[in-house]
Amino acid sequence: MDDCPVCGRPTIMEPMRGSFDLVLLEANPLFSRYALQNISFSAGYSNGLQYKVTGSGYYQIGGEVALVQQMTLQVAINNGFTNKLCYFTNGTQAVDRPWPMIHISVTQTNGTFTQVYSLDLAAAPLREIWFSTAGPFTAGIWQSPTNHISGGDLLSSAGRVVKRNADLTRNLGIMPIAPDVGLDAVDIIAGGEIVFSINQDVFSETLGPLHHGDLLSNRGKVVKRNQELLAAFQPQSTNLRRPRCRANDERRQHLLFHHHQCCCRRRHDALSWRHPY
Repeated sequence: MDDCPVCGRPTIMEPMRGSFDLVLLEANPLFSRYALQNISFSAGYSNGLQYKVTGSGYYQIGGEVALVQQMTLQVAINNGFTNKLCYFTNGTQAVDRPWPMIHISVTQTNGTFTQVYSLDLAAAPLREIWFSTAGPFTAGIWQSPTNHISGGDLLSSAGRVVKRNADLTRNLGIMPIAPDVGLDAVDIIAGGEIVFSINQDVFSETLGPLHHGDLLSNRGKVVKRNQELLAAFQPQSTNLRRPRCRANDERRQHLLFHHHQCCCRRRHDALSWRHPY
């Protein structure tokens, strides 16, 4: 919204869309604090006035008594005639959408008597599709040796390697060191910690035997043993196939994290969000 507080011109309201990266900076029992990076919004129509908004900021959500949110932005707004550095913050701290969706209105704090901008942001994440393959292959988009993809590498539908299998298992103390122990399922939990299971049984010098179906962490620990995951079911058979963890085992192409709304790319604890309006 482009408003003139002291003049009689109509308030200019334009639909806006775009994206930003949301990167976790700090998390504690009371609140979580994020950096907004690579803000890129556009507003207006091709046959009329257009606005380009770029910059960065911070977002905080949490609270001891009530859930509140706070956002500050430092952005450049180019309307085709001027390119102004603008600072924004929110007046109302109430949270009206469940996390990870964001709805917040921010108003320019360094506006003038003749022009003040306001932004109403409604954003939600869409993660890339992450998956692994049943076996190795050679990628045609890179040169050797980086073009070799193993069956245990975590891949993205955007055409990149999210994590090599060796990166996932480096802290597990597996001996002898295995070039690839497969990747059965993956999830990301608080703080960007990656939890996963592997396709084969191996031995760790620090953790002991690691089995297909155990839930492991890239930080070098066993999150849950397979028996712990099954304990609540009191299984009668001892010859059970080990369960998959949040993965689609159809043809062993494991599709993970399909959460579609607007546009957000998940990179560990970094998210890229799209403002849909």
